[in-house]
Amino acid sequence: MELNENTQVIIWLWEILNEFCEEDKVKFIKFCWAQERLPSTNEDYERLQIKFGIKPNIDKSKKNQFPKADTCFFTVELSDYTTKDIMKEKILIAINFDNGLNADRAINDDGRGDRGGRGGYRGGRGRDDDFGNFGR
Repeated sequence: MELNENTQVIIWLWEILNEFCEEDKVKFIKFCWAQERLPSTNEDYERLQIKFGIKPNIDKSKKNQFPKADTCFFTVELSDYTTKDIMKEKILIAINFDNGLNADRAINDDGRGDRGGRGGYRGGRGRDDDFGNFGR
């Protein structure tokens, strides 16, 4: 699937984002970038070289897949969707699945991230009571 501004999935994406409430727009930004806010000025965008990217799903044989994000590069990977409603449903499920990533989250005095009562991997090895025997 070749993507451009006239590709159906791109048209649907912008329509869906325009239909979102402000909270869901913030969740979409967080899903794609692991931060809840964008730079506030054009100069910040240019200085940080931030550009939102949209890529087609690598496996072109699969349709209606959940979107995938590459938060380091502020990109989202979309599959081909059979309907706008299916695409919207998949995006909403993805952005509402909180995996604990948030580059805006404060760091506690002990150097560990603010867990906020949620699980999820935030880097490092963690303590045994955080992750059990995971990775051993």
